[in-house]
Formats: sequence, C-alpha cells, structure tokens
Amino acid sequence: MNSNGKITRLNFRTIQFLLWALSYLVVFFYCYGKFESLSLTIVYSLVATAIYMATVYGNSHFLIPRFFNRSKLQYVAYSVVFMATITAIRMWLENWIFFHLMDYKWFFNFQREHYSFSAVTIIFACLFGGLLKISLDHFSLLQREQERKNQQAAAELNLLKSQVQPHFLFNALNNIYYLAYMKSDLAPESIARLSDIMRYFVEEATKEWVSVQAELDFIKDYIEVERIRLPHNLKVQWTCSGEVGEQLIPPIVFIPLVENAFKHGVDKVKENNEIEISVEVSKTELKFAVRNLIQHNGQHGKPGMGLSNLRKRLTLLYDNNYTLTASQQTDHYIAQLSIPL
Repeated sequence: MNSNGKITRLNFRTIQFLLWALSYLVVFFYCYGKFESLSLTIVYSLVATAIYMATVYGNSHFLIPRFFNRSKLQYVAYSVVFMATITAIRMWLENWIFFHLMDYKWFFNFQREHYSFSAVTIIFACLFGGLLKISLDHFSLLQREQERKNQQAAAELNLLKSQVQPHFLFNALNNIYYLAYMKSDLAPESIARLSDIMRYFVEEATKEWVSVQAELDFIKDYIEVERIRLPHNLKVQWTCSGEVGEQLIPPIVFIPLVENAFKHGVDKVKENNEIEISVEVSKTELKFAVRNLIQHNGQHGKPGMGLSNLRKRLTLLYDNNYTLTASQQTDHYIAQLSIPL
C-alpha cells in the first residue's frame, strides 16, 4: 500500500468516526428534551448509537458480502431475520436498563410505540449499512485504480530512466573511442571519469530521489569527460545561489540539458565554446539553467530524445507542477528547468 492509499484510508475512517459522533449528539439532544434527565439521556444515547452501529456494520460487513451476490432472495430473508433479532435485542436491553434498573417506566415496557420506533430506526440503520457498503466498494475501486496508476507510472519512470543511461553511455564511449583511436594520453583519465559516472548510475540513479549535490557532482564528471575530447579549451561558468546541499530531487534530471548544450552548442573545431550553468535553490523550488552559444551555422536543432524523456519523467513525477523551457536569444540557446523541492 502506498502512502497516499494509507492517508486516504485513514481519512475515510476519520469520516466514519465523525459521523458516528454526530449521530450520538443528534440522539443526545433529541432525547434530552424528552427525558429531562442527563444520566438517562447519556446512557440511552450510548445504547442507541451502539445498536445502530451493530446494525449498519452487520449489514455492510457481514450480510451483503456473504449473501447478496450469492442470492438476492437469501439476502432479503437473512436481513429480515437480522433486523428482527436486532430489534428484539434493543427492546430487551432498553427494557432491562431503563424500565428495571433506572425505573423509567414510560415507553420502555414493550408497548406498541416502543416496538414501532425500534423497528423503524433499525430498518433505516440497515439501509445506511447498504449505503456504507456501496461507499466502501467505490472507495476500494478508486484505491485499486490509483495503485494501478502508481505502478504504471513507476514502470514508465524506470523505462524512461533506463533509456537515459544507454543514450548517455553511447556518447561517452564514442568519446573514449575517439581518444583511444588518436592514442591520446587522456584516454585513461576519461575512463576513470566514466567509471565514476557508471558508479553513479549503479548506486544513485536507481534510487527514487538523490541529493542536489550528488546530481551536480555527476554533471561535473560528465563535463570533464566531454571536455577531454575537445582540442580547444571549453569555458564552463558555474553560478550557484542559495544553499545547495542535501535537498532531494529525481536523479538524472540535469544531464539532458547539459548534454543538449554539448550536442548543439559545442563545436570542436572552434575555439569560442562556452557553456554557462546556473543553479538557484530556495526553500520551495530549484531552478537549473544552461546557456550556450549556438553553433552549427546558427541552427540549434530540435531537442533530442533526452529532453523528450525528461519532460515525460517530470510530468509523471510532478504532474504540471514544473517548468521546462528552451528558447533562443540572439546567438545563445537557453534551457531552463524549475522543479519544486
């Protein structure tokens, strides 16, 4: 059972408790004007409420589940016997308590008025039991549907997350292959960086939530792997505001923005490659932005699979309570992500 299901079930029980408390108060104030005795009113209200509860839950939790779907006629027969039994128990109990023990002789001495009132109220209580059963079944159906949706969302998230890793690893391995092909001394360092990245995928990316600091460290390793293959210096400017630390976010949410910047904003034959990364953390929100020069003849190109997967993941995790935008400003491309904390 997920936490939302537990909270909903607790709320449903709380509603029932409040309704029974209200029922007791209704009976109490109704009887107080008739009996004009506080002790008699308290005891009678307790007895009546207990009888009503036994009738309601007896129908909703015993009669309907056991007999209704098996045979409607059998259910009706058992219901009549059940209501007659409850009515008899109520009349006997009220007669014993109020007629004999409390010497309140009016009404509780098996008169016709006593029987009619008891029978009618028991019938109504039995009907409320049917309504309660309908409500419980509807609630259970909604709960199972919500659990199914949660399981489906979790499966989709795992699928989308798994698609991110091969997509990233293909690019990283291509970079290392290039270095090895060129017999570069930077190949071992690149492999070491990739090892750190693989460790993050295995130990952190499989979790539901990771710290902001861990995700940023992963981004820095990725940048160094990409930087190694470039013949010219890459200028990366970091800007951080707020307290960056152990706030929890989904894993692998920054990498599509940074990867997109390398894919479309870095040209290894040019020297003016630059990327600006800004992180802004508040108590309720995290903003992550990547700004890069537009290369490839001024065309940035359409966002790839990484950004598309990211948008799907964020929608599953936050519904519409997030912002992911990409815009072009003169010769720069800016991708911005905002998620709640």
